[in-house]
Amino acid sequence: GENSTHFFSSTQDFNMCGILAACKLTGCPIKNRKRLLTLSKRIRHRGPDWNSIAIVDDAHYLCHERLAIVAPEESADQPFYLKANDPRLAAEPMTPTSSKSDNAEGQIVWMVNGEIYNHAKLKSQFYFHKLLSSASDSEIVGLLYWQFGERMVPMLDGMFAFVLIDSRSKGEPNIVAARDHMGICPLYWGHGADGSVWFASEMKCLIDDCVTYQEFPPGYAFLNGELVRWYNPI
Repeated sequence: GENSTHFFSSTQDFNMCGILAACKLTGCPIKNRKRLLTLSKRIRHRGPDWNSIAIVDDAHYLCHERLAIVAPEESADQPFYLKANDPRLAAEPMTPTSSKSDNAEGQIVWMVNGEIYNHAKLKSQFYFHKLLSSASDSEIVGLLYWQFGERMVPMLDGMFAFVLIDSRSKGEPNIVAARDHMGICPLYWGHGADGSVWFASEMKCLIDDCVTYQEFPPGYAFLNGELVRWYNPI
């Protein structure tokens, strides 16, 4: 509640996954991919069960180090993908209120660290069951974004840090990142000299490639290129 005591800090160690994202990178894509994989190894201790990299395009990369808890099956491996031309979307009776796609090859790609407590309720409330590819609580993040766009962040109840990249529209992909209001899940962010934007579970992934870096504030989201407070308790 509003008067509850904050018992958590970003310096505490929890058994959680690890995420690393680099957006708006310049330079050689092959070298960028190799660099991201090298940096991701710095947080491999956070996710010993699986590691993967999603290359959204030559400038946007998502790396996930997975600790499988809620849904240990392979179908719950991250990052998750929801393609603009996915036939499941055409059969879905709900009309998304988020930005419409004008890039048939585009997709929503996302990764989550933490746990979404109300994922089952949200899946049922918005009839997402036909769109699910796993039992993972983290999959709800991208589905909510598909339906509601950036307005989905306050709908989440849990401890989380996530990064999502939406390339369904022509031009620059939309980047969304958010952290739970208590700051239970760690998240840091920084900027590279080339104008790139980075997000990571631990600062050690940012210190060599960012000219500025800091803790991502709890209860905030990165929307349209700037930090916005999403948590506003009544």
